[in-house]
Amino acid sequence: MMRSADTVVLADTYQYSRQSFHNRTRVRTPQGWQWLSVPLVGGQHGRPILETRIDNRTPWRERHTRSIRYNYSSAPFYDYYIEPLLRIQQTDWLTLSEVCCAGIEWLAQTLAPAATVIRASALAGAPATLPGIVEVLARGDVLMSASRWRQDGGRVNDPVVATFEEVRYPQNFPGYEPGMSVLDMLFACGPDTGRRLDAGLTVERIRPG
Repeated sequence: MMRSADTVVLADTYQYSRQSFHNRTRVRTPQGWQWLSVPLVGGQHGRPILETRIDNRTPWRERHTRSIRYNYSSAPFYDYYIEPLLRIQQTDWLTLSEVCCAGIEWLAQTLAPAATVIRASALAGAPATLPGIVEVLARGDVLMSASRWRQDGGRVNDPVVATFEEVRYPQNFPGYEPGMSVLDMLFACGPDTGRRLDAGLTVERIRPG
């Protein structure tokens, strides 16, 4: 979706939700896949992502680094992407928003360099809803995922809705596991990642009524 947009808003003002992908992702392993999770201080469900604190008492950065090196060091484009990724991962972030936004901003530079990336917290009034963000920007079409469109309940008029169907690609181990982090495709496919993602995206305007 970032590759189809002029402006990308990172919803760091939205609420953190347990059992979501806000603080975790899946990576490919020889046995299948595993979670990589950023541990959080307890009792923060429902807090804004920008206020959700990371539990840095656990060595999660070291675990992530070992897992990525073990599972991807033999991938064709590992050396091309690993250094900027590790710089983000090994920074002493305090909140979930900091690490999430830094990672997505790097992905935008890598996969959608023409897009402008803005954090919702930097917009006037720090809006925490989709209609609020749209009202502040007040320009152009609104592109959203099909799932977000359903959750929104039609409050955004005349939206452009994107549906993504994952396209199979060569992974670093035999077989195929769907639903991996985009890092899996980057390490495996390199500069061809954007084209492969575009092939799975369908964009259509939803007319009222």
